Amino acid sequence: MKKKAKDIFFSTYLKCLKKQIKERPKHPVKNSKLIAVEFKGSKFKHLNGATFQGRCKIYKNIKKKVSGYSFVHNNEMCVPHSNIGVMNFSDGHTYNGGWKDGGFFGDGSYNNPELGEYYGMWSNGMMNGWGEMKYNNGNMYKGEFKNSKWKGLGTLKTNKGKIYRGYFK
Repeated sequence: MKKKAKDIFFSTYLKCLKKQIKERPKHPVKNSKLIAVEFKGSKFKHLNGATFQGRCKIYKNIKKKVSGYSFVHNNEMCVPHSNIGVMNFSDGHTYNGGWKDGGFFGDGSYNNPELGEYYGMWSNGMMNGWGEMKYNNGNMYKGEFKNSKWKGLGTLKTNKGKIYRGYFK
């Protein structure tokens, strides 16, 4: 790869990193506490049996509408919101990373046993920014993501050893 192409990839990575650091939640968050909880009787089937450990915003009004994950614990509405929190879903999926208002945010890793593992930047609960996805079939993509899809500069290395670099849509 030519020096100019490497510079473009690196400068794009730095731009994504600066944006992510700027948007990171400030801590300590007012009205928050450290919580470890197991979901039981959730209206979302995929959360039944899931566990969460991390800091949450606490609301006395348990009917508050939240766009991300939330749960009731000790008669309070708890919304994950911290630089680090771990969610182990009952179907084997795991997320370890930042949270903002109940959604995956900042740096984080997500392991999907059927698909593979992603490590990178998150925003609004979706892969947004620079990241790396290692698929179980041996393929690997490193580059920009937008709404959990490859979008922008990136490199795809297939399990057959072929390498594709460029702008993905």
